Amino acid sequence: MWSNENESREWPNAALFAIYDGHGGSKCADFLRDNLHNYLVIQPSYPLFPIQALHETILYSEQQY
Repeated sequence: MWSNENESREWPNAALFAIYDGHGGSKCADFLRDNLHNYLVIQPSYPLFPIQALHETILYSEQQY
C-alpha cells in the first residue's frame, strides 16, 4: 500500500522486526504478518515519529481486522 505522498518523503534507514506468535489462534497473526508493515508506512507520522506511527498503526489494524 504505497502512495505518492509516501514516495516523496525522504526515508531514513529503518527495519521492522515482529513476532506474530498466534497464541490465540493463527488468524490474527496471519493478518498482522500480511498487513502491519503496509499500515505503518501509510501513517502521516511515519517515518519522522515512529512511536506515534506504530501506535496509530495498531489502532488502524484493529479497525481493519
